[in-house]
Amino acid sequence: MKKIWKVLGGVIIAALVIGILCFAVGLLTGADFDRIVSVLDARYHIIMYIDYVKEVIAILAQELF
Repeated sequence: MKKIWKVLGGVIIAALVIGILCFAVGLLTGADFDRIVSVLDARYHIIMYIDYVKEVIAILAQELF
């Protein structure tokens, strides 16, 4: 089971590194930050996930404090 988690962790880290590199290349080649976010949001709905995480954090903060 430990080997599966190591492989899964490696895949996740690799995906994050590739995503960060693609984002950096987009910025270096003259793309605007807002344009990159709008393209990613159109494809992957990242704004929705960010809003969801904010709501969950707010609810947890209310319940815990």
